[in-house]
Amino acid sequence: MKSLINVDVGGTFTDCLVVFGDRIVSAKHPTSPYNPVESFMSAVTNCAEELNINVEELLRMTLAVRYATTLASNQLLERKGPNLVLLTTAGAEDAIYIGKGVQWTDELYNRKRYEIYPFAQRPVPLIPRSRCIGIRERIDSRGTIIRPLDEEHLGDQLNQLTMQGVDGIVVSLLWSFLNPAHELRIQEVIRNEFSKTFLYVPVYLSSKVAPVRGEYQRTMTTVINAYLKQTMQDELVNITSHLRQRGYQGPLLMVQNNGKVADVWRTTPLATYNGGPASGLMGSLYLAKQYSSKIITSDMGGTTFDIGIISRDSPLPHKLQPIIEHWSVGANMLEVTSIGAGGGTIVRLNHNQRDYLKIGPDSAGAIPGPAAYDLGGTEPTITDVDLVLGYLNPESFAGGKRRLNRERSFRAIKNRIAQPLGIDVIEAAAQIRRTVDELMGHTILNETIMRGHDPRKFTLFSYGGAGPTHCCDFARVLEPARIITFPFSPTFCALSSAFLQYGHTYMYSKPFMLTSPLEGVFTNDYPGFNRIVSDLESQALEDIEVSLVEKNAVSFILELDLKFGGQVHVKRVLSPRTYLKSREDVEAIYNAFIEAYSRSFSPFSLYPEGGVMIETFILHSMLPQEVVVLPTYSIGSTSASRALKGRRDVFWIDEAQRISTPIYVFDLLQAGNIIEGPAIIEDSYTTYVLPVGHRFTLDCHLAGIIERVD
Repeated sequence: MKSLINVDVGGTFTDCLVVFGDRIVSAKHPTSPYNPVESFMSAVTNCAEELNINVEELLRMTLAVRYATTLASNQLLERKGPNLVLLTTAGAEDAIYIGKGVQWTDELYNRKRYEIYPFAQRPVPLIPRSRCIGIRERIDSRGTIIRPLDEEHLGDQLNQLTMQGVDGIVVSLLWSFLNPAHELRIQEVIRNEFSKTFLYVPVYLSSKVAPVRGEYQRTMTTVINAYLKQTMQDELVNITSHLRQRGYQGPLLMVQNNGKVADVWRTTPLATYNGGPASGLMGSLYLAKQYSSKIITSDMGGTTFDIGIISRDSPLPHKLQPIIEHWSVGANMLEVTSIGAGGGTIVRLNHNQRDYLKIGPDSAGAIPGPAAYDLGGTEPTITDVDLVLGYLNPESFAGGKRRLNRERSFRAIKNRIAQPLGIDVIEAAAQIRRTVDELMGHTILNETIMRGHDPRKFTLFSYGGAGPTHCCDFARVLEPARIITFPFSPTFCALSSAFLQYGHTYMYSKPFMLTSPLEGVFTNDYPGFNRIVSDLESQALEDIEVSLVEKNAVSFILELDLKFGGQVHVKRVLSPRTYLKSREDVEAIYNAFIEAYSRSFSPFSLYPEGGVMIETFILHSMLPQEVVVLPTYSIGSTSASRALKGRRDVFWIDEAQRISTPIYVFDLLQAGNIIEGPAIIEDSYTTYVLPVGHRFTLDCHLAGIIERVD
């Protein structure tokens, strides 16, 4: 029997889900910030125990291990990286330090910007300004060399570097994505003429790492990849070594933020950033076929609350200008909005703004964790709040492997929140829960409305360990058609990686006029367009090692970044044609752009007189994988009485009082069971909270469908 192992490392827990023949088992293990390999192997071992086999036997039968890691985000936060040097065009040394003027506010909502203005600071650069060196050379915006590379000056600069100690050299010259000649020559000089000194110093070229328009984004993409590479390589070698020692012989596939998986040696460090949430979005896309054409995804884990939107009317949204730790990068990432609102999110009083409740963004993590963990944490978290209000069972948290201390939670809320506000602990806990639920609900509302969607026409997918605990409350402001949870909600992103296709994304910036200004004449330069696409396809086939598979098995999707001439707003469009063969093909792309642009910016913003220009070509390559089939169960009785284990007092916020509430055991429920709120349903790694006026129905896949009952 063959298996597939999927591991998703989060800020609080490491999730593992194993597809073992027709069985699916999952487990969670606290994430160790100091030893991620231990968390990885412990989660896999726990799944093996669920299957009643030893881990060596499981690994020998495993076809592939898919891995989503938070190493990239952790290292960027800690600023623990190599000693890098940046070589750039003389005169452009300050580009990445200036950013776009308000670099410190990138990725923040407008209202958040106003909150932090008095405390604003620019991000600490990964390469100090003193280690950014200008090289005498110049290539213009058409790729023409207008100032040859001064190799004598280059040699002098490199000689100075030998005295400083260098772990890596990043080379990012102006317009090098159009003409990489100077970058390639600099690499050659370093490797040939200075091989004795720089024998083991890697060189990173922006023209290879990120051949896209925009020197700031292109440079930061290359810098971040260089900064993360060695640490990520060490971790992955360590994990691979442990897997090999236990008998695993298959590939280690990395989950990427473009919604695909790829071999570890084909994946850049930047591509792994936020890979888990992107995986969840792709898993939701797969499951949407069974439930709805319009989905809002919400993932409430231990550290963050992640949101995505799926609509059959448009392709999955990608971030046109992705932000990573306040730096804009030139990468292709699925658009997932994250805020600090997870089970471990710390709650404080903001004394600078009239003691209002401040939710996150920092988290207690797995160590010390919430105060209830009894590991030294003293600040209240969302988990502490849910425990004090009675939603969580202190005896069965995390599958019974972590006993919660309610007294510690009570004391943390009392000391940090209740006493300073002059209210009792239960009232303080209720205010915190109401605040965090409204924060999550209005964040989703903002995301949907700003993209032109009506949330009332969408189905809400709720997953993550804390998702089913809060979904009914944060969905009130949205009024979605219904809410759907899943039996594997706590490990949803791990399961979702099993749905991902093997592939890569390739980007290439080159101005290409689709229609001319004023006259609006459609281009007839079909060979020029086709040449760019063909080159990207050839690169993709080479990376996938198409000699091992049939060439026809590889599928391609082409996206284009287009804009009107004289305007700055760019719209990414799914191209209806991969190659141009006729005027009709050009018109099809033009019409797709006009429709998408109108939908995003209104028909009144159209400016065809300026012409339409393709700014960037984005090619997605995919190699289909075997589809994982979810278990199906026979629909039985509507009565859930066999799963009722007792009652306990729960403080329901809308009723503002404790109510004796029925408690159900999820593992004893059957497909077809219906439960009316108020009720609590306890599963191994999550708790379903069903307020008054809600109905919970289990479908044939044991997915919980929650609907409002008038």
